[in-house]
Amino acid sequence: MTDCIDVLERDSAADAVITGRRAERSPYFNMVRLNDKNYAQVVIRPDGKVVRRQDAPEVFDVTTVAYVAHPEFILRANSLWDGNIRLVEIPAERALDIDTPFDFMIAECIARSRTVSGIP
Repeated sequence: MTDCIDVLERDSAADAVITGRRAERSPYFNMVRLNDKNYAQVVIRPDGKVVRRQDAPEVFDVTTVAYVAHPEFILRANSLWDGNIRLVEIPAERALDIDTPFDFMIAECIARSRTVSGIP
């Protein structure tokens, strides 16, 4: 994705650029995990009080559309998150990971819809 390359070239402090889409669920509001006593708790507690999902900090789902990085960063880093990472936002319809049969069915529906409507 050329947008990712452009961002990496423009930001001299960036080590890598990834793609992401706006998340539908927030770990600050409606994502929970079970603690050691099997009680549900919010994955990440926000700094302030969050009563509505819309008040939670904006988060993004990382997608596999594109990753762009400087070679020297890849050679020295132990993890992608060891560096300064930029994000290029992409629309949800281009961000579908196909990890399950259900995901594949959704991708097929999108492809058929585009074929019928003439959308590239």
